[in-house]
Amino acid sequence: MKIGLRTIKTAVSATAAIFVAKQLALLNPASAGIIALLSVTATKKSTIRVGIERLVALSIAALIAWLIFPSLGYHALSFGLFLLIFIVLANHFHLNEGIPVSSVLISQFLMAGDVNFQLIKNAYMLLIIGVGFALLVNLYMPNTEDKLKEKQELIDMELTQVLTSFADLLEAKRSGNCDNKLAILKNTLEQSEEWARKHDDNFLFRDESYYASYFSMRALQVQSLEKMNSVIQSVLPLEQGQGRIIAGLLRETVYRFSKENDGTELLERLEEVYDFYRRSELPENREEFEYRAQLFYFLTEFEHFLEIKKSFFKF
Repeated sequence: MKIGLRTIKTAVSATAAIFVAKQLALLNPASAGIIALLSVTATKKSTIRVGIERLVALSIAALIAWLIFPSLGYHALSFGLFLLIFIVLANHFHLNEGIPVSSVLISQFLMAGDVNFQLIKNAYMLLIIGVGFALLVNLYMPNTEDKLKEKQELIDMELTQVLTSFADLLEAKRSGNCDNKLAILKNTLEQSEEWARKHDDNFLFRDESYYASYFSMRALQVQSLEKMNSVIQSVLPLEQGQGRIIAGLLRETVYRFSKENDGTELLERLEEVYDFYRRSELPENREEFEYRAQLFYFLTEFEHFLEIKKSFFKF
């Protein structure tokens, strides 16, 4: 059985939090361990966000408890009223992460039958220790950049496979689509975008958003590919020569395809293809007109595909 890094971090932070809370003679030191357990998240930034949410939530909870318990007494009904008010306010201020932890800490006031400075200080100390150790163990995060580069190369490869399949279909003069290839590509992109978000969230003082932006750019391109895929059946079979011209452009795109290519030269080549169709004879009937319109739509979406990459480079 494999033990994950996050499991080890959780165990270490909870143990350390309980030990320190005991050394400081705090009441209910195990609560510090539970808070640490709940605060070890997937990234550094998310741990900090959770910690801040819980600190603010505890401040609101302590104020409500100070107003309710001394006036109404230390019993289940007053605690229920406390929860009703606290949960509504916490949800309003988007402090949901702080609801369970603050509720447990405030319940100690109920058991003690008092709300005083020492108990409030004790609650804050437990929270700070628990969150503090969670953040401390999360300072170490394995470098995922190599993994992201692999994902980047995989996505580019799968994307070129879709373009190659389009070219094959156009040259073969037969019906077909690339549904399966696009589904695989979209799945890879979703996984990669999640990896990129976590990677960026693990850097506190450095912008590491390149990979997230890159994958978002590719996701926009996939939307264009899906539209091209939906058109591919309606433009087949092509008139003699037309399939070869468009397929040639797609294959040239595959040949020049790389993360460094901004697509400027390919857009120039696309303009040459547009010129070819402008010089072609006008449609002779309705069916040919609709067919030509679908073909133009295919090229327009391909132009959008290239423009997305060009815009990414400008950004």
